[in-house]
Amino acid sequence: MPTSAVHYSGRSATVTVYSGGKTHPVKVRVGMKGLVMTRIAAGLTAGQHMVLADLRKPLPSNNLPGLGGPGFGAVNVVGRPEPR
Repeated sequence: MPTSAVHYSGRSATVTVYSGGKTHPVKVRVGMKGLVMTRIAAGLTAGQHMVLADLRKPLPSNNLPGLGGPGFGAVNVVGRPEPR
């Protein structure tokens, strides 16, 4: 999985999963961690959809007046077709 999709808080690691029209964090156990890819050793099951950053899209704004939009749009759910 892309390293950028793994979020850390202290010693705990999570990834964001898309299910039932919503996203939620799932605790995972990280195996080998690299600069680009990270192996998830436990916590996910086959068929789950992960939410990843879409690096082809602009970064979300900070939503300050005059400095950009609402701050959405730079994510893509793995396993789902991107809207056209």
